[in-house]
Amino acid sequence: MVTPVRRWTPCLLLTLPLLCHAADALRAGDPTRPPEGLLQPASVSAQAGEPLVLQSVLLAPDRRVAVISGQPVRVGGYVGNAKLVALDANTAVLQENGEKRVLTLLPGITHEAGAKIRPEKKR
Repeated sequence: MVTPVRRWTPCLLLTLPLLCHAADALRAGDPTRPPEGLLQPASVSAQAGEPLVLQSVLLAPDRRVAVISGQPVRVGGYVGNAKLVALDANTAVLQENGEKRVLTLLPGITHEAGAKIRPEKKR
């Protein structure tokens, strides 16, 4: 006659590696999360003297938002000392100390409505 311990031993031995794998997966964290170096607050990047970068643009009927160096900024809002004065699908215009500065979403690539995106020709 097989004792209950002997009956369950193979099941436990087969389950143990699966439990270890699950524990490793939990320790790994979210696989879709960007690397830690990319998660610095925008204010830290701006204070470090790094150039501002237009990363994303959201144009909706009720809001217009640009993500500049990791910080969401509405039209009329500020990133550092610069005010976002204009926004379209590819560019954000900042004004600081009376000077305008244009940030481009994808530098080196031009896009026309209804056309395929293509690299700019080198001159």
